[in-house]
Amino acid sequence: MMTGAMLFALAGCGSDSKSGVTVKGADQSGTTEAVDTTAVDTTVVDTVETTAPETTDVDTTEAAETTAPETTEPDTTPPDTTEPASTEPATTESAPLFPAGWQPFDLPDSQVIAPKAEENWTGVPSPPLPASGEQLADGIYPADQVAWEPQDPESLGITVQRLDLCTDLPEDACINYGEPFQPTELGVNESTTLPLTVSLDDSVGVVMIGYECTSIVKKGNGADLSALYTAFDSAYTATIGSQLAADGSNDQAIIEALTKAPANGFSGASTTCPENFDNGLVYKTGDAPPILMQTITGFVYNDATGDYDRPPLTPLSATGLEVVEVEDGHMTLYIYAGFFS
Repeated sequence: MMTGAMLFALAGCGSDSKSGVTVKGADQSGTTEAVDTTAVDTTVVDTVETTAPETTDVDTTEAAETTAPETTEPDTTPPDTTEPASTEPATTESAPLFPAGWQPFDLPDSQVIAPKAEENWTGVPSPPLPASGEQLADGIYPADQVAWEPQDPESLGITVQRLDLCTDLPEDACINYGEPFQPTELGVNESTTLPLTVSLDDSVGVVMIGYECTSIVKKGNGADLSALYTAFDSAYTATIGSQLAADGSNDQAIIEALTKAPANGFSGASTTCPENFDNGLVYKTGDAPPILMQTITGFVYNDATGDYDRPPLTPLSATGLEVVEVEDGHMTLYIYAGFFS
């Protein structure tokens, strides 16, 4: 953008000098003629004519006329400040794709959460997965969150697969009750997986289904999810992880203690609805959906021991990414943090 410049002219003024007046004095000396004294006629005396010297009158009261130098008053008219038209394109601040702040949200009619009962997905198959580096086409894709670290809280690693018709998938890909599959029944096609890294900012929408006595659905953006994961990770480490036995054997004692004396966002799952008899804890922070923890450790099968290891929970194991929905080229993550039967 070009900026108009103001040019100021500085007038140079010469210094005044007063003219001196020189007065020349008249010659005061006279000339006397000699007189012959040898024969003097005393009756008649020639009188020497004395001529008075000519004097020049000088007016000493009238000062020499001095002419004041002409001064030019500066132009006080403000300059024209109209800026020239800019040739640069106008910049406008666009609103974020997904506003910050968790707000109540109604789940769409499309199947965006994996069925928790013994049912198959229903809906429309996912589009083909793109080549690496290309964008997902509009549609719904089953997904998992696989990488998040508190040192890099604004980055989420996920894997994406496809939903296909049960009639086109292997037998064990869908639940089969012995009847022909409906044309809308879908299963996860595990033959191809696409890894992606998602930036957790306002370019990504997030819908989370939390739970406290009942399901609570809210929508925010990637930055909101990053803040929630960071808060949960810090609170869990300080409140639960610091006292959890390596084999998780004291988990119930920790749950009971936090139910009696809530701390750092953790409280009993049935504190506000004892009639539900919900087990475990809930974690709440700010306006984010509550995260239900029916257990406070993970359960990971160990092939070597034939038993389950019980590592501490992380934001990724306390919640579950269900699907990625792409609409008009923009991604929304659907995350489940509710009740598992």
